Amino acid sequence: MVSLDVRALSPVRKPFVLVLHWVVVGLFVVATVSGYRIANIGWPGQGVLGRPFMYQLHQTVGLSIIFLCVIWFVLRVSALRGFRRSMTFRQLLGGYHILLVSFGVSIAVLAMVGLLFSTGHVDILGLEKIRFDLFERRPLLVVEIFGWHKTLVFYFMALCLVHIMGAISHAIRQE
Repeated sequence: MVSLDVRALSPVRKPFVLVLHWVVVGLFVVATVSGYRIANIGWPGQGVLGRPFMYQLHQTVGLSIIFLCVIWFVLRVSALRGFRRSMTFRQLLGGYHILLVSFGVSIAVLAMVGLLFSTGHVDILGLEKIRFDLFERRPLLVVEIFGWHKTLVFYFMALCLVHIMGAISHAIRQE
């Protein structure tokens, strides 16, 4: 009989890294849901969770993701040193994590760059708009940047699905 040992989902992680991992996962869920909600043309965008709030939430979460992913990545890769598998497997796993985090951070960075070329400001939840008049407004470039932003979200979701399947497979085999 196959059983799922939850402890096997984090064999080499310290509790802080595990908490950080799940905080980042939660932020990605919030960013994805709020991003799709903002892009929904049929939604009137009014009420407590209206479009301006969702937009600020989406941007705030994006900035948080960039910061936390860098911390998570450094801690996660350092944890792979104690992993009891072959060097090739560790390199493959480390490369996969680099790819996963790179996609996640790239999505957030593209959005921030797109904002700088479109409006020149970032709306952080609860704060005034932070102005960065670094670039001239380039609407065509903004469309292209946000096109890449949306495209990378689909590839990132596919990588997350592979990650989830790998974690479940690992947990089942840990028995």
